Amino acid sequence: INRILSVAVVHEFLSQNETSSINIKEVTQRIVSQTAQTIMDPNKRIRLEVSGPSVHLPAQQATICALAINELVQNALEHAFEHKDEGSISISLAEDDERISVSVRDDGEGLPEGFDLMRDGSLGLRIVRSLVEDDLRGTFKLQGEDGVEAIAVFSKTT
Repeated sequence: INRILSVAVVHEFLSQNETSSINIKEVTQRIVSQTAQTIMDPNKRIRLEVSGPSVHLPAQQATICALAINELVQNALEHAFEHKDEGSISISLAEDDERISVSVRDDGEGLPEGFDLMRDGSLGLRIVRSLVEDDLRGTFKLQGEDGVEAIAVFSKTT
């Protein structure tokens, strides 16, 4: 359901704007809000934050990026705080002349020892890897130090 909602958010932004460029920061804020309302355990105190500049992407890239962000936030909410009652998840956007960087970082339990994305990744992480590497032609990596940080970097298209 959240995957469908993330695509619907991009569609809504497209229908409201006269341009085909989508502000992925606004889309991310909406996805974070929807995801928090639908899957966050109300007994846990988890802060969600979106930071970085407004990044405008063409509709197709924005849709793919929204799906990837949705998966990463859901993954963090479902796995990072299984044995913790509080924490934070931050989504950071960055842009330079040629590339976009999206980082989703949590201060949860971290990756299991010996974790290998190719072997141990959940369906959601495999979807993100495919979206970033195949559809956006970018790179995707996970880092696990004091939580987990998922980083996607891809080139802008026009």
